[in-house]
Order: sequence, then C-alpha cells, then structure tokens
Amino acid sequence: NQKELIVDSRVGFQPSKIEEVYPNPQNIKLIEPSDFIRYKITKKLLLFNWNQKVRRRTDFNVFKGSRLIFPVRPLKKDAFHIKGILLKDEILHKDNIISIKLKEANGNGIKIGKEHLGLLNSKLFSFYLFHISSQWGVGDGKRESIRNIDTQRLPFKLFTIEEQEEIAKNVSNV
Repeated sequence: NQKELIVDSRVGFQPSKIEEVYPNPQNIKLIEPSDFIRYKITKKLLLFNWNQKVRRRTDFNVFKGSRLIFPVRPLKKDAFHIKGILLKDEILHKDNIISIKLKEANGNGIKIGKEHLGLLNSKLFSFYLFHISSQWGVGDGKRESIRNIDTQRLPFKLFTIEEQEEIAKNVSNV
C-alpha cells in the first residue's frame, strides 16, 4: 500500500567555492549527472576528498545504502523524462542530484530495487512529477529544478514478490 510508504528525498552536498582541504583525505567516488544515462552509469567515476570544507554538508547516510538518484534538472535532450539509476555503493553526489530512499510508516527502511527504478524512469512518473511540481520547467536557471518536496509525493508502492520479479525482468531488458 503506497500510503504506508514515506519517500525520503535529499539533495547532495553543496561544494565550497574556496577549496580548503583538511589532513587525512577521505577519497570517495563522486557521481555527476553527466556520468549516467537512464538505468546505468556510463563513465568512470572520479574521486572526491570528503574531508574538506563544503558549503552545505549533507548527512553521510544519504550516500550509503540502496537508493535511487536522478538530476534535479531534467534536460530537453532527455525530453524532460526523469533519468534515474539505482545505487547500492557508497557514492557521493552534489546538490544537483536528488537521492530517494523509501521507508515504511513505522520508520523501517525498504530495500529499493529495479522495480522502483522502473517506476522512477517511467513516462508516468515524469508526467506526474512535472504536473505536481511548482518549479520544474518554470523560468530560467535554478527555478527549473525539481524540489525535494515534490519527490516526496511520488506514488511509490510496496510490491509483491511476483510484481518485483516481473518489473525487475523488464528493467533488466532495457
């Protein structure tokens, strides 16, 4: 039942304009919107030193565990279609990418799988998000972005094992 699900969405960190590196570097993979297409990473990810000054540091748990990510600004070249991927590894992203994790109403996390990725990348979800978003496609620059509050309204649902297998099979064929 989708009413029992909470969509927890967060943007990544905001880099600092002035690089101030601290001792003991923590090099972690960093993904950018240009590093992936719908369903898969297409480029080798660069390392980012997490042990440095950033303008807005995001809770590190956002970058761990099973989650969906997609750019905050779907592009015209993507026909304004959400371009999402499924991540399980520890990978950083900046504030130009939104991360989604799902929880039950009682706070228990739900393992995100290919079935959720298939929904996120569907034309239905793109259409839905475009129409509930007060910002997407409005104006130039930062106003064109999808906000966390908009993604929290996405109608993800709990799947039966049979539904999971069917959707995962279709996603694997993409």
